[in-house]
Amino acid sequence: MPRATSILIPLAVLLLAGTLVFYRLGVSELQPFDEARRGTSAIEMAYGTADHFLVPTYAGAPDHWGTKPPLLIWLQATSVRLFGMTAFAVRLPSALATLGLIALLLRWCRRDWGGYLPAAVAALYLLSSADYLGNHGARSGDFDALLIFFLVAQLGFIHRFRCTGAPAQLFLFGLCVVLAGYTKGIAGCFFLPGIGLWLLLDRRGRELLTQPRLYLVGLAALALIAAYYPLREAVDPGYIAAVRHNELGRRFTLALEGHDGPWYAYLEFLAFDGGTKWLNLLLLPALLSIRNSRNGALTLVAVVAVTYLGVISVAATKIFWYKSPLLPLIGLLYGAGLQHWLGPRNWSGRLGLLAVIGLTLFTLYGSWQQLNGRRAVINYVPAPAPYVAAIDAPDFTAPFTLLLHHYQPNARFHLARSQVRGRSIRPVYSKFPPYITVNQTLQGPDLAVGERVAVCTTRDYDYLAARYLLKELAQAGACRLYRMEGAKPAD
Repeated sequence: MPRATSILIPLAVLLLAGTLVFYRLGVSELQPFDEARRGTSAIEMAYGTADHFLVPTYAGAPDHWGTKPPLLIWLQATSVRLFGMTAFAVRLPSALATLGLIALLLRWCRRDWGGYLPAAVAALYLLSSADYLGNHGARSGDFDALLIFFLVAQLGFIHRFRCTGAPAQLFLFGLCVVLAGYTKGIAGCFFLPGIGLWLLLDRRGRELLTQPRLYLVGLAALALIAAYYPLREAVDPGYIAAVRHNELGRRFTLALEGHDGPWYAYLEFLAFDGGTKWLNLLLLPALLSIRNSRNGALTLVAVVAVTYLGVISVAATKIFWYKSPLLPLIGLLYGAGLQHWLGPRNWSGRLGLLAVIGLTLFTLYGSWQQLNGRRAVINYVPAPAPYVAAIDAPDFTAPFTLLLHHYQPNARFHLARSQVRGRSIRPVYSKFPPYITVNQTLQGPDLAVGERVAVCTTRDYDYLAARYLLKELAQAGACRLYRMEGAKPAD
């Protein structure tokens, strides 16, 4: 490959990926539930509310609902300290992990796949996914983008170890297993069964299985992951019980929080993703390429993809973002098939190239539409935050109480910001929220006459007005600050 081409192709892919990943990254409000919860924990970790660096907190209490190890929270806390308490800072580690993943794929494909095309198609497949550009994906302050980076890195390093036998490659493989585990617990090991099966099927791999160093590195990595749990239990009693309740076995045997579905649910998620469904036309050339290939990397990716799909399909809990680690693998397989198809310099190859260019432009246009709010995404809705006006308004002199409805973790994110800035705002709830940990509820509406209370929604105002005589003190946006003059007389 000419030197200019070898530089321009990866630069173009990375530039395109960077545009799609970072464009308007911090504009939208953090999504309720997981993303805003992670952001709140990051602020509390960054500014000393958390008592111990091993223990992410939420609302000032050890988080026994989000029980994953804290690598993501550490990175987000660092980002918050560097770039401010913003949605951009919370999402930045995921965005960088996505860009790093594409750089990793480009390097791996240049070295072991015969060119950049498989990596370019994998990047296209990943970044055209409507789901992956939405919640729990490339632009979301959640575990998944960071997890996928370390999972795919495991494949790249174990393949290089198989090719070269270099101890450094084996060490890097083990390191990626550890980092994946510290990102999302047991999910960081979900590629290992497929890697083991590939080693058994591969002639050179079977030779590696006779080497003690492979087992030493693997056992050391698993031991380092496992060590986190008793260490945290020592400073956070009850943590292991929470992990057992929320993760170990239960998500596999029970459909937690209503996330159930048939065994083929992930095939449906993959087939009908709003962005990648047309790229699935590349399935046939990909299958032909796998059948005729002698590329160990391609076989590794195919075996791991099938094994991982089998594991998550058998599990009872089925959530659309659990399919996300498959996206770069499927993209690599499609890219390898396309590379094989376009190899012959004849009319079919040229026609195929034109078709692929057209398909690429079409899918990327869809992604751009999504980033501008013009394409619907599963489980992703705008997260309005009217209470921000009350939290930040200078006329709402602290201390005061903010009345919220139900869980509202994105309100907690802004309240954590206000606490760092020295404003004392107490949240209470007009409807009791479910929990901040498995067995710990948040405080209910213990309001008193004379207290100043801010409300920002009609239903919270109705709750207050039905029980108390109110005097309005200030207004900011949709929010009103009232003093409760007395209990409202019964009708």
